Amino acid sequence: MHPPMRKKVITKKRLPSWKKAIREKKSRQLRLFIKWACLFLGIFLLINFFIEVFKNVRFSSWDGKEQFSLVIIEPENILFLALKPKIPEAVLVKVPGDTLVDGALGFGEVKLGSLTGLAEIESVRADRLVLESIKQNFGMPVEGFLQLEQTEEDLKMVFFTLLRSFDYAQDYAGRSRTNLTKLELMRALWFVKGLRVDQIQAFDLTETKSLVLQKQPDGSGIYKIQKEQFDIFANRYFTNQRLVDEEITWEVFNATGQPGLAEMVGRLFKNSGSMVVGVGTMEEAGKVGDVGKKSGVYVEKELKNSFGVGFWSRILGLPVVEGLPDKARADAAIVLGEGFWERVYTKK
Repeated sequence: MHPPMRKKVITKKRLPSWKKAIREKKSRQLRLFIKWACLFLGIFLLINFFIEVFKNVRFSSWDGKEQFSLVIIEPENILFLALKPKIPEAVLVKVPGDTLVDGALGFGEVKLGSLTGLAEIESVRADRLVLESIKQNFGMPVEGFLQLEQTEEDLKMVFFTLLRSFDYAQDYAGRSRTNLTKLELMRALWFVKGLRVDQIQAFDLTETKSLVLQKQPDGSGIYKIQKEQFDIFANRYFTNQRLVDEEITWEVFNATGQPGLAEMVGRLFKNSGSMVVGVGTMEEAGKVGDVGKKSGVYVEKELKNSFGVGFWSRILGLPVVEGLPDKARADAAIVLGEGFWERVYTKK
């Protein structure tokens, strides 16, 4: 009989104390490195978060409470959109891309739908060219610019699509697809998402008297704007009630030698609900202190912080200046100087 087999006991070899100390030191160093790496990563992410929040809040012009007008560029059509949170409702107007307009920045006659392509060719900002052209041709104080690659039937999807690809939207083939911040896009999406179908008024401008179809020699057709008819339409659906309720009276003065400038801006005011009591030249207004023909929104101190003054300062890109022209008859005055002319009628 064989004796029973004994289990071989394997004893773990003990590390020398000096090796153990080295291993523990390396372990401590690794834990410390991971700790600091996590700390620096957290600080980096936090800083980027605050920078993003600052950028969105600092550069946002819409607070989500007041009326806000936008233009949406689709492949075939252009859409004017007014968001009216206080009612609440939205007004959506479809304008054919074949509508003939006088391009801003000195570009002359061009189809409305060709403006973004022209901007790319001429290396100017698409939002600047489109927004200024709409102000000058339609008398609409639009602020927001959105460009879509495809037609979106659902209004909510317009804002959701741009939010989903926001970074891409900011640099699309060398042109901006939106001038809105993420915060403004989220506010717009939240607002339209809460609207019922009956709270969205939709119009096709070709079905109104605001456009006239003209046949071309090649058989194609273009639309021409009937300004008087469109102004009636704009006054009905795009008037800003806050401007109406303020009851501030305005005068617009042209301080340049360019004809029609004050009339163009005066039309913007009237279509928005502001009360214009006079349109003239700087010679008719008299000097404004020592500034002469400096562009600006001129108003007395008590109205300096009013909604209308801030609104038109932002829309026209003009500084607010205390004081009124010598012969002013209104509560506030707009002075349009050479700097304003160059900004809206030239490529500078």
